[in-house]
Parts: sequence; structure tokens; C-alpha cells
Amino acid sequence: MIDLSIYTNEALSSDQQALKDTILQELSGGFGLSATSVLKCPPPNTSLTGFCNLVRGLVDIENMNLERRVLVVEQMPDTNFFQDPDEPLKEVSGLILTTVLKREPATLAGGNEPFNPKRRDIKPRMIRAEIKDDPERPGQVVYIISKLFDNLLGLNICARTNKRADELAEWFEDFMEKNRWYFERKGFQKVFFEGRMADLRRDDSLIKMSFRPLKYYIRTETYYTITEQQLNRIVIQTKV
Repeated sequence: MIDLSIYTNEALSSDQQALKDTILQELSGGFGLSATSVLKCPPPNTSLTGFCNLVRGLVDIENMNLERRVLVVEQMPDTNFFQDPDEPLKEVSGLILTTVLKREPATLAGGNEPFNPKRRDIKPRMIRAEIKDDPERPGQVVYIISKLFDNLLGLNICARTNKRADELAEWFEDFMEKNRWYFERKGFQKVFFEGRMADLRRDDSLIKMSFRPLKYYIRTETYYTITEQQLNRIVIQTKV
């Protein structure tokens, strides 16, 4: 394992320090670094996969209050579409299919129009933080690069009948609103209901079910980290 402790700021020549300052300026998008903050550890990423897992977990809790279970799935089962995986002789009440409809760099702060091509936050933001309690990086200065994304997530309600699909769609809309605070606590800055698309019905020899497609806007944030020692090593050992 490489010992990065030797790559201190004192080890940099004046030219190397100037190069490092230029790299940081470029990484920060030309806006400079914010004042150093103290963190216990780097902030967690928020992702659509993580969001869907949160929804799945909350629905599983809600299932205890439902007469028949609802499952959150990424794709339709190949056969026995509504079979309860835990009790094969029973059927679930419905399925919620998750799918990514759109994903783009986020709208700049202050903009209330997601996916606005004229106000995209193309470059990542950067903050400088000191990690105090991370056992792997005690007391190290860490540069945290943050990238925001606007996402449109499809949550397609599926049920045997039109009546049940309508019931589940209305229940799910209320369910998402009641739990908005929970998503925000988990780091998802914005979670908004975008709308309900046209109802669909499939009724053939292979499958009979109704669909109620719902759309949700989700703001996610991805973090990338590099320690000051790692950056110093790159500046010292390579010609950037």
C-alpha cells in the first residue's frame, strides 16, 4: 500500500504548488473553493437505485397494513406475474415497476425548471473539507466534487383490473406525498410528482392487466473525493 503521508504541502516546490492551485481552480469551475468545513466522513451519494430501494422498503412496511401485498420491482416477472414470491399459492395485489425515463445534468441553483437546457449545471461543484473521524483518513483534507442530476423516474402501477389499478395509483400518490420528508432526510433534495400518463390495458391470451403510469422528478447528487495527499502525489510524480 502506498504511503501518502509523505506527499505533504511542504514537499511541493513553488512551481508544483502553482500547478496544484491551477488544477483546483479548474476543478472548482472557476468559482474558487468554499471555506473549509469539518465532516465526520464524506457525504453519501444519492442515486436512483438508492431511491427505489427506499421506496421498496417503505412499501414493505406499508404492506403490513394492506390486505394483499404490493411489490416494487425493476421488471415484470416472466410468468405468474402476480404470484407472491413468499407465498406461491397467493397473488399480490399489484406491482410497481420502476424505470428511468430521463436523466440529465441538473438545473442551476435557483432554477425551478428541471431539464432546462439553458440552465444546466454542467460542471461539478467542489468543496474543501477536513475529515476528522474517518479511521481510513484521520485528519486529512479532502476535496469533494459534487455533481447534481435531474431524473425523471417512471413508477408504473400494475394490477389485474382497472378498478384495482386506480385504487393503487391513488394510494401510491398519497403514500409518496406522506413520505416526502423521509426522502429528504435521506439526502434527496427534491422529490416531486410530475403527473400521471394515459391509462393502459393489456387484455390478451397471455396477460390481462391494467397499467397506471406515474412520473416522479428526483434530484440526485453524486460525490467524488480526492485527498490533498493524492493530489500532491499526482502533481509531484506526473507532468500535468
